[in-house]
Amino acid sequence: MYRIIEKYFGEADEFNMKRAFSVYSLLFLLLMSFTYLLFYSAGKGPFQFEVDGLTYFSRIAYIGRYVRSVLQNIFLNKSLSFPVYDFRIGLGDDVFIYMWVGLLNPIILFTAPFFSIEHTEKLYWLICFLHMYLSGVSFLFFCSYKKMDVLASACGAIAYVFSGFALFYFLKHFLFIVPMILLPLMFLALEKVLHGEKPVLFIAMVVLAFLINFVFACMMIIMTFICGVFRFFDIYKEKRFKHFCSILFKCSVGFLTAVMLVAPFLFPVVFKFLESPRNLDIVPSGGLLLFNKYFVFDCITYLFAPGGMWGRTSMIPVCIFALVCLFKKKGDRGLKLFILFSFLGLVSPMVGYFFNAGKYVTDRWMFILPFVLAYAFTLMFHRIAKWRDEDKKLCIIATGAYALFVLISYVFVIKRVNMYAFYASIAMLSMVLLFSLLKRYNLTYRRVLLFCMTGFFALMNIYFLYSTDYVNYLKTFGPKDRAYIVFNELSINMLDEIEIPYSYSFFRSDATNVYPLFSYNLVKQYGLTGYTSLLPPVYADSQFALENIGAWHFYRIQGFNERAALDTLASVKYFIAPRGKEALVPYGFIRIAEDENNFLSYSVFENNYFLPIGYTYSNYITQEDYKRLSALDKQETLLQTVVLEISPHGFGKSRNLKFSEVSVPCNITNMDGVEWDDGVLRIK
Repeated sequence: MYRIIEKYFGEADEFNMKRAFSVYSLLFLLLMSFTYLLFYSAGKGPFQFEVDGLTYFSRIAYIGRYVRSVLQNIFLNKSLSFPVYDFRIGLGDDVFIYMWVGLLNPIILFTAPFFSIEHTEKLYWLICFLHMYLSGVSFLFFCSYKKMDVLASACGAIAYVFSGFALFYFLKHFLFIVPMILLPLMFLALEKVLHGEKPVLFIAMVVLAFLINFVFACMMIIMTFICGVFRFFDIYKEKRFKHFCSILFKCSVGFLTAVMLVAPFLFPVVFKFLESPRNLDIVPSGGLLLFNKYFVFDCITYLFAPGGMWGRTSMIPVCIFALVCLFKKKGDRGLKLFILFSFLGLVSPMVGYFFNAGKYVTDRWMFILPFVLAYAFTLMFHRIAKWRDEDKKLCIIATGAYALFVLISYVFVIKRVNMYAFYASIAMLSMVLLFSLLKRYNLTYRRVLLFCMTGFFALMNIYFLYSTDYVNYLKTFGPKDRAYIVFNELSINMLDEIEIPYSYSFFRSDATNVYPLFSYNLVKQYGLTGYTSLLPPVYADSQFALENIGAWHFYRIQGFNERAALDTLASVKYFIAPRGKEALVPYGFIRIAEDENNFLSYSVFENNYFLPIGYTYSNYITQEDYKRLSALDKQETLLQTVVLEISPHGFGKSRNLKFSEVSVPCNITNMDGVEWDDGVLRIK
């Protein structure tokens, strides 16, 4: 027994990837099984039914179907074809840009084609688990190159993967875990270049990062550059200018090579992003220098406390011991400076603003914090296990300082008890006592204890965040196996189930219960909903100008608010409404069929004023004149004439536009809670 313990938990002369991989994999499977058990026992699935969650259902299922169709063309039809445009995306959009968040993500590419749409939930579990698992594997590869302690590397990987940032986002936005996979490999490539090796891995990682998600790729490249500058001064003590120029040249050539390799995919997305309405320039009301004190105290508290959600790191408590030991130790100045730079983002919005290309402040860059803290823990693992007297004093001081910070936060700032910070303080104190008691025993036993504590703290991170007794993050997720049922109950599926005389080759349909999160991309019909970060700006701008309340946001549009004129202009031929909702059917639609879908009865209505996808006008109105009209007048204008930015030659300008709008006099008796702002009634 002792030999087994010594083999896996004792000191090793060299890094053994197989051993580190085995220890990490075993602990990961146990922790992830516990996570799944919490969901299963609560009857919850992996999708959040609000805002973004169901979007991933439709996107992943769409990618699977798309790849299957390409493979079918190759192997059955002996034809190589890649459809690049689909009218089921909004009013029609580029397929590759729609799927830019995951199209060339190898995890999705090699799993999605093997799951049918009804098994998408199982596929999503698999994809999210693989993203988490591979984050730890990439961390182990980085540790392998650095020739670090085997057990320390496995524990560091667990601390990295089960940080609060990862646990909060791995189901909500699995895309945010992608940089956690790529960042350690990007830093590994940087280390190779800094030590005089060829930038082959660096080129490969930049290419892969850009193919998967160029926004996160830009963040990682900036972080790699900053880290590279700090690390350069650690590695090179002589002839720095010569070495700096050489490394800068290698990295520049490597970066440009990667950009050229990926240009056919990258440039269209970049151009679309630059013109996207989501490409904003929003500065927080408090400025970019400092966050307010409540946010700062909260972020620092949750550096080592569980239960953190938006913008919280929630590392295992032992990481604070690693930090104080690291900063006490001589050397590694570059790493220390990079850690301090990373912490700057907890107090200043400037970091989040900078990493988001100066558009708006975001916490998406914070995947760097779990990495630097987990790496510090890995680096100091053996030193903590040795528990020398000077380190013991440091850890006691760190525990006291953290507890004092929490107390100050409670008394003077946040003024509420934070049970998670209290738990973190108790956990730190318990570690000090346990290590002090085991001081007289063999070092291997303290290493075993540190390994067990790592697993336990990771388990508590999971439990505190998801458990219904604490943060109850589970409540934000929908019921198990419900996502496919919701999709299957969409009324737009009715057109596929009943016989309708299709007199035109192209038409759109509208309905009363279409989720913008699903869009129409999984059914045979063309629709009006759109939800993508790169939604064409002309689409969003035109809907805002028409005061369409279905335009929730500049990247999320849910139909045309059952307005007959807009449906007609968008070539809507059929409208589907459940029984009892016929009042929502737009003017000019006549009932032509009825059927039942699961528990509801639906009616199908046909548009008597249907227009085909292509139609012409005989005159025009300028954009300047159009902007001066009311929303109702604008939609009537679009039925009569085309809107152009400039006046073309040989084309008549509309002179006699007719409007049916009638002004009804009224008196406002109470304005409490509302205000009249430039022709718009706003609710406060």
